[in-house]
Amino acid sequence: MSRVVLTGEEVESIRALLRELASRFDTPEDPRFLREADVYAHELPRRVRAAFREFRLVEPKEALLVVSGYPVDQARIGPTPKHWRERDPSNHTLEEEMLLVLFGSLLGDLIGWSTQQDGRIVHDIFPIQGHEHEQLGSGSEELLTWHTEDAFHPYRGDYLGLLCLRNPDAVPTTFASLERVRLTPEQVRLLSEPHFTIRPDESHLAKNRGQMNGRSPEEEALLQRAYAKIDQMWNAPEKIPVFSGGTE
Repeated sequence: MSRVVLTGEEVESIRALLRELASRFDTPEDPRFLREADVYAHELPRRVRAAFREFRLVEPKEALLVVSGYPVDQARIGPTPKHWRERDPSNHTLEEEMLLVLFGSLLGDLIGWSTQQDGRIVHDIFPIQGHEHEQLGSGSEELLTWHTEDAFHPYRGDYLGLLCLRNPDAVPTTFASLERVRLTPEQVRLLSEPHFTIRPDESHLAKNRGQMNGRSPEEEALLQRAYAKIDQMWNAPEKIPVFSGGTE
């Protein structure tokens, strides 16, 4: 596993950068910020940038990069919201959300899903009342089964970034790389054939859509088309292969 433990000097450098950005933008979803995020990311400490570059170019078999040592002021960020739809206009986690965007920008272009959390780039993931037994990031009583993020979609992201703000119960995040899994030629052949169905998880379904107002008629029409496609993938998924591309 690749790991970077930030020094005190690096933390102060990052904080100064985030304070400047937070004075210019009210949200990490601001198109102006997202357009320039990869440029701002090059103001992060050199050692951090080098670690992300190495991770991107070398692609280590562990497939995991952990950055630790950045302190989160629990009093400043305030209580955990009851639902991701609740967005405090003052956004006390703005700097941390921007940091996640900057880290991600060192690996590539960030994406969001129009059918998931109002199309936001940065998602809020925490327990939500009523979701206790759901196979969702907002569940709390069920152990999430092994999964690949957004495996249902051909244009899913190459990387997933997580930034922990609060974990009083020390709940672990479990990760596994498949680089060292050994399969027989017959298993590879079967997994490369269209025998399998992969549905979107329920966070993409229209019943879990947000309540964002202000969309133009054209934007709303595009969103309805996206939900119709999700509905089709959920109710009548096509058979697809698990593997694609070369098998060597």
